[in-house]
Amino acid sequence: MNELRNGMGAAERSGGERSEPARSAAAPIPGAEKRPNPEVRPRGKRRRFTAAYKQQILAQADAATESGAIGALLRREGLYSSRLTHWRQERADGIMKGLTPRTRGPKPDATASTPSAVPEPETWALLGLGLMGIAAVRRWKKS
Repeated sequence: MNELRNGMGAAERSGGERSEPARSAAAPIPGAEKRPNPEVRPRGKRRRFTAAYKQQILAQADAATESGAIGALLRREGLYSSRLTHWRQERADGIMKGLTPRTRGPKPDATASTPSAVPEPETWALLGLGLMGIAAVRRWKKS
């Protein structure tokens, strides 16, 4: 009767036995450290454009006469139209240094690098005469 319940001649199992080996969450899977996590994507780097590249793209955009040619240029180069507009504005302003990448970080303080003005000897003489005049007026009022 027991054999009929378990299937045709299958061995009986006690309450603590399992049919498959126990799996532990802490057990390492072989080769798992070699595979990158598909959920975490590597962070991309910002693109930096040289002044020569910007001028080349602007020249190609200016030379485009057909309908959709600028869009094709932007798709081919992977650029947005706002970047093209910004480069055109910099070129119109005549800022060549604006076409080169700017350095990041705090800007240097222009006032900190200039030396403080050193008073001239005439300034010291006038200061001395003024102090002597104040002292003379105080003495005159006391007497």
